[in-house]
Amino acid sequence: MLKKIFLIFIVFIFLFLINSSVTLASGKGFWSTQGNKIVDQNGKEVIIRGVNWGLEVYSEKNGFNLYGTNKNYHEGNPGPTYKEILNRIKNFGFNTIRFTYSNDHLKPDCVYKDGDGKNPELNKLTCLEVIDKAIEYAGVLGLRIILDRHRTSLGLSGENALWYTSEVSEGKMIDDWKMLAKRYKNNPNIIGADLANEPNYHRSCWGCGNPSVDWRSAAERIGNAILSVNPNWLIFVEGLVGEELVDAGNYPVRLSRGNKLVYSVHIYPGVTHGLTTPEEWITVWDQKFGYLVKNNIAPVLVGEYAPDYAMSDSSKEKWLGSFVNYLKEKNISATYWSWRFETSGNYVANLIKQDYLNVNSNRWISYVKGINFPLENNSVSTPTVTPTNSNTKKGDANGDGQVDGLDYVVWLNHYSQNTNKGAGEGDFNGDGQVDGLDYVIWVNNAL
Repeated sequence: MLKKIFLIFIVFIFLFLINSSVTLASGKGFWSTQGNKIVDQNGKEVIIRGVNWGLEVYSEKNGFNLYGTNKNYHEGNPGPTYKEILNRIKNFGFNTIRFTYSNDHLKPDCVYKDGDGKNPELNKLTCLEVIDKAIEYAGVLGLRIILDRHRTSLGLSGENALWYTSEVSEGKMIDDWKMLAKRYKNNPNIIGADLANEPNYHRSCWGCGNPSVDWRSAAERIGNAILSVNPNWLIFVEGLVGEELVDAGNYPVRLSRGNKLVYSVHIYPGVTHGLTTPEEWITVWDQKFGYLVKNNIAPVLVGEYAPDYAMSDSSKEKWLGSFVNYLKEKNISATYWSWRFETSGNYVANLIKQDYLNVNSNRWISYVKGINFPLENNSVSTPTVTPTNSNTKKGDANGDGQVDGLDYVVWLNHYSQNTNKGAGEGDFNGDGQVDGLDYVIWVNNAL
């Protein structure tokens, strides 16, 4: 008995120390910025730890589907439901999704095709209505959404070094953004707009003054148009591919609401091509974007990052370990690319297997998982709690009939999270929260 009391006392000290971190108790309401930080409605610092997922943007054939929910991704086998994918994203520890879409998806004739019958509730909905459904369920899970205009149109032809094309003008882009901003104005789970994916320095410039190619001035026009109808959102402005954010310090983006600006950058090993040591990489990262955080100018989101597919496992670990440490030391937000399985033309290492549910077992993946944590849930919906089998021992998370260290690991991995999975995710008392009370149940049944 004394041993049990001692262990319970130790764990509550442990839980107190964990809960003193702002990241585990933040994220409520609409977000703003203070200096180099993103803060929630209560002024608590928020750090985004997310992943990219959303509507298919690279293929015209599969473009009316969500990543992973069409049989074409699974060699003829039915794919998972969108809810199954979102649950796995949540369980991996991500707290935010950078949700990809194209302007084509916002057209009224874009209709979802449930190719394998796994998502009947989505069949024949417009693509915009499918986005609604994905956002709604993500909110139930406590996941936040950044809307990412990833392409102007479906397929690789939709990628442009500028932010507009002959088919999708800047005016049309603004109209689409204002429509989305109005549609989701009162939903605090949508934290903002990533205006345009990867404008490129080969055709765009930053601060040159030519309105047809100056991405900085275009970001001001687009961002201010969004804020005119929805002042709640953060505005994510990406740097130019190849130069990233080197000029943002001298030529800052000027929004009508200065506390809504977050710069964004995509960092892959190619950014430091030819350099081989972490010290050299850090110097480049500082020059490309880190100085904005170091000098308290503005917060930065690394909207995409991943090791290269062709790198050896040891090289992946070296690069990713260094980059993740850089993010942690500077409290920089990041969303991994991506919850997507690519079978050909890979340029990044796959995080997940082809079933779109299970994560690969490579050691380098632990660096991605290791920095994840949940945010406070905005959802007014309460997920249904899975009843605990009456024959299952209290504290037995994995259902093997034993209450042991394996069950403790399950509890620890889900600590401070909301769940609807019951004991399977460490919620031993079935209240929808994984907390110290569940640990006490484990202790009492494990000893």
